[in-house]
Amino acid sequence: AAPCHYHVLHLDDFRLPDKTKAGINDLQRITYDLCHLYSRSDKAVGYAAPAYLADHLAERGKDWLESQYSLSDTASSGSAEDPMKVQERVRWLNSKFSEFSKSQLEGRNFFL
Repeated sequence: AAPCHYHVLHLDDFRLPDKTKAGINDLQRITYDLCHLYSRSDKAVGYAAPAYLADHLAERGKDWLESQYSLSDTASSGSAEDPMKVQERVRWLNSKFSEFSKSQLEGRNFFL
């Protein structure tokens, strides 16, 4: 796996199982261990597995929204680099989300 560079912005006080205060080396070890927990790979990955899973969930959510609200026509009309198209899509998604009720998701399962 390609190494990844992390920036720790704030390190809260937390305790290890043996009640000692955790430091930056412990955080490094936890992050390293999380890189070995990605279930779709039998080798270590470049960054922590929860970040990979969050990326997959965001992609699945985007695909689901596009299937429910036929976003494909608005998505293909502009490139991701065009800020006006991105802002237009965000406004459109926010308007659809405000119309969306929680009951529409009840009983649905999303799997990775």
